[in-house]
Parts: sequence; structure tokens; C-alpha cells
Amino acid sequence: MEVIAVIVTFNRFSVLLETIKFLRNQTLKPGCIYVIDNCSKDETYNYFSTNSSIGLEYIRLSENIGYAGALAVGMEAAKKKYSPAYYWLLDDDSHPEENVLKELVANITMSDFAILGITGFKFSFTKKKKIISNLITEADFVLIDNALVKSDLVNSIGFPDKEYFMMCEDLDYCMRAKEKSFKVGVCSHLSVNRLHLGSTGASKSIIWRSYYHARNYVFIVRRYKSLKMMIYFVASQTKFIIAALFITRRFSLVYYRICGLIHGIFGKRGITLVPSTLKFQ
Repeated sequence: MEVIAVIVTFNRFSVLLETIKFLRNQTLKPGCIYVIDNCSKDETYNYFSTNSSIGLEYIRLSENIGYAGALAVGMEAAKKKYSPAYYWLLDDDSHPEENVLKELVANITMSDFAILGITGFKFSFTKKKKIISNLITEADFVLIDNALVKSDLVNSIGFPDKEYFMMCEDLDYCMRAKEKSFKVGVCSHLSVNRLHLGSTGASKSIIWRSYYHARNYVFIVRRYKSLKMMIYFVASQTKFIIAALFITRRFSLVYYRICGLIHGIFGKRGITLVPSTLKFQ
């Protein structure tokens, strides 16, 4: 099978159904859609446990193991059953236009990129610059949402690291690819409607995301030891903390981000902050 789509979901039943429709409306359809449910508490399980569908595999996890872990579960299951040429990785609130998969496959086939995303970035010493081009462009990293990944890369470096839980798993995966001399590219001209339901200012998730973003970035700086990334990291974290002082929930945002930095330095990996309660474990 050429392409397997892997969607990670958590408590977004109605949005998930819309996302599946967008995937089924692609001009080039994925051979199978894997839905990995991070132990949702809404109607997701009841629906998929009673409604089977050709070309769709539903896996419910016993607990929320995060985006990276759920992606790894889905990719591993797809590899064992189908051995696809490509894995198409998606958020549950991401709606690609109908030609996206066709264009990704066409472009990755005629290039030497092992990962081809839609949103990609280049690092400077103080900035992370989004790449905007009508051509396929090499990137330092791409967002894993809507990225197409070659099986050769998966066979070489494995799956996203579940110990990240949430945030920065895409940067780590791209860095691991580059360590093995694989290239990362971006097709920034393709169009996807990302709803960004988990990162709005009114959402509590912005607090725990700040924690995991800070913690996981420390892991990346420690592992890859890039001077450019280290300087960017210090500059960006300083900006985040200063900006947080002027918005709603500023004390919580600053507190949890600083906790993330400390936990990253001390190597506390996995699920260390429970998103639903904002309590450490």
C-alpha cells in the first residue's frame, strides 16, 4: 500500500469526523486511515466501536500518551500490517485541500527528501523563519502535521519519540533524520486549514503546552549541541517569558515555563505534567 494516513485524536469527535471527510475527499486517497484515540472521554469510542468502515482502522489507547506516542503507535501498527511506502501524519483538527496528498506524493517521489511537510522553518541565531516559496525548499524542520514521511526514514530512525509527550516532537524527528543524512523539505504552497483548537489563548492547554515546549526544547539543545539552536533557544525563551507577563494567566504561564526549563535540565522525560489537572507527577 502506497500511503497510510495516521490521525491522532483526543476529545474532538465532531472535528475528527470532518477531518476524515477531508482525507476521503483527496484526489489521491490514502490506502487506509488510522485513527489513534488518546483515550477520549467524548463520543469517539462509542462511535468507532459500533461503526466499522472500509479503509479505516481505529485504535483506542488506555491512557493519553501524547501526540508523539500516539503517532508512534499508529505508524508501528501501519508498518506491521501494510508496510506502506509513505506515512501521512495529521492532527485531528487539520483540513487539507483535496490536492494536498497528490502533490506531496508527486513532489517527494521526484526529490531526495525523506520528509516533506507543508509548514517548514529555517533557524537563525535569534529567529525561526517560516519558509514561503512556490518551490520545494529544504528546511531545518517541518511541522509533523500533514507531513509525508518515507518508509526508508522510518526503517532507519524509527518513530517519533514518545518521551516528548507533546511539543517539539517534530523538531526532534527532523533532527534525527538529518543525523542520518536524510533531507527535510517543505511544500509551503500547499493549503491546509488548521483550526488550532489546542493552542488558543482562552484554552488551558496553552499553559501545559508552554511547559512541555520549554522542557522538550532543553532536551533538543542538550542532545544535538548546536550553537545556533542554543542561542535561538535562549533568545526565544526569554521572549516567551517577557510576553507572558502581559497576557491573561501570565503568572501560570511564566511559572510552568520556568518549571519546564528546570525539568528539561534535570532530564525529566515522559508525562511529567498532567494536562487536565496541571499537576506534576
